[in-house]
Amino acid sequence: MAPLLFLLFIVFIPLPVINLVGSSKVKTFEKLTALVGGSISIPCFYGQEHKAGVKSWCKGKDASSCSTETRSDRVSIADDPQNLVFIVTMRNLQHTDYGSYWCCVDDGCRRSEDSSGKLELVVSTEVQSVRTVSWVSAERGGSVTIPCYYNEAYESGVKSWCKGDGWDSCSRTAQSDRTQDGGKVSVSEKRDQRVFYVTMRDLQEGDSGNYWCEVKIGETYEKAFLPLMVQEANVATRKSKVVTFKKLTGEIGGSITIPCFYGQEHRNAVKSWCKGDSVRSCSPETRSDSPPAMNRVSITDDHQNLVFIVTMRNLQQSDSGYYWCAVGGGQGRPEDSSGRLTFTVRADVTTVRTVSWVSAERGGSVTIPCYYNKYYNSAVKSWSRGDECSSILAQSNREQSGGKVSITDDRDQSVFHVMMRNLQEEDSGYYSCCVGGSFKASLSLIVQEVFHVPTHHTTLRNAVSSPLPSTSNSSGQNSTDSSVRGRALHITLHTAVGLIYLICTIVAVMRTWSYCRRTGQQGQKM
Repeated sequence: MAPLLFLLFIVFIPLPVINLVGSSKVKTFEKLTALVGGSISIPCFYGQEHKAGVKSWCKGKDASSCSTETRSDRVSIADDPQNLVFIVTMRNLQHTDYGSYWCCVDDGCRRSEDSSGKLELVVSTEVQSVRTVSWVSAERGGSVTIPCYYNEAYESGVKSWCKGDGWDSCSRTAQSDRTQDGGKVSVSEKRDQRVFYVTMRDLQEGDSGNYWCEVKIGETYEKAFLPLMVQEANVATRKSKVVTFKKLTGEIGGSITIPCFYGQEHRNAVKSWCKGDSVRSCSPETRSDSPPAMNRVSITDDHQNLVFIVTMRNLQQSDSGYYWCAVGGGQGRPEDSSGRLTFTVRADVTTVRTVSWVSAERGGSVTIPCYYNKYYNSAVKSWSRGDECSSILAQSNREQSGGKVSITDDRDQSVFHVMMRNLQEEDSGYYSCCVGGSFKASLSLIVQEVFHVPTHHTTLRNAVSSPLPSTSNSSGQNSTDSSVRGRALHITLHTAVGLIYLICTIVAVMRTWSYCRRTGQQGQKM
């Protein structure tokens, strides 16, 4: 029996496990964030057995009951069978895109083995460092209090109120570091709520104009713009001229309401909102006598207060331009229209921005770019685990020892690079580029077995002009040579093991056959 036991021993030797390219489980990130009006591309990794399967993108709290997102101009799927990954691209993101998603193959998401883990997609409107209301209207002789909100990093900064069409040329009428004498303009601050209030008293028509909430730390300023309009308190004596603001701003994906004041003689007239370079040739966007509809632009007329309100929703950059409030016959006579309003819709550039996600190979390294506003050149840059800046892994003001994580800051280009080395699967997760301890941009990192897929996605949360550096195991040709050498060694080892296995099997069979032959011959002699 000894040779038979030897044969069984050979058969059950634990041979080296061959790493598949990918795995049967479908994988993606656990959490991603994007901006309203922006776009994002999401990778879904799958195993060899799903190469020819149908790929889908599903939204819902549970995989078994989620609904497949229909392919459209806003949502598309690109399958890359060679690299075992399909990419979902979502464009013109809206708040309604916020939610839970699943990458699915073959039989949709009905079987857990055919779907990824749940991905939480957060669609947000980035908050400016300083922000305030869109506009303010007040009565002559009255007073008004305007809130100016700011981020935590500016608690100790000087707060001020500035009047002027342009911030560079505005004149400061009140500051928080000066004695408040209860005069016409004063500033009061509530640091626990991160807001300061500007109060203006005994308002006159000459106080109408453009103003700025302003915060200063060192030589750095952050500001927010708003216009103020002072009107006659008694509507019966209000001027017949149609009046609105000269300049307003909005944000992509947001909304704005715009007041158009008119005189008594226009109380019962048709009101309209007109876009164009000239009031005589502009085209009405909407009219007060138009039937109610689910449009992006609407008019509400308040006859009692002699004002009609224009509301514009889901703003796009194409909404930027010149507008006019008109009464009576829409566009035409200047006396029946306001002055020209310049409206700008901006895509806010955040203080810190980075790529949406990064995919890397186990045992390799990755370099991640973190872009920041030039005003923060001297601020401390850091890299933190999680979506807050509390679990710091590396900082620019600490000595870089060349360990697992390091930071290099390029102030000329307003970007710092984070390098992570010897990556393992437990390094997968959510990370944040942090500037000054308060401003951050987050991204997801996934570490896989050797995958021949792009190692990072180059769509930024906000557009930047600087090209993104490539990410690899080391750099360019070296990583390619290393990969080739690794595959060659892998094939050689498995060939050697196979030969040894075959030789041992032949020897075992021959010894077993010889043993049985001798045993048979001895039996015949007996």
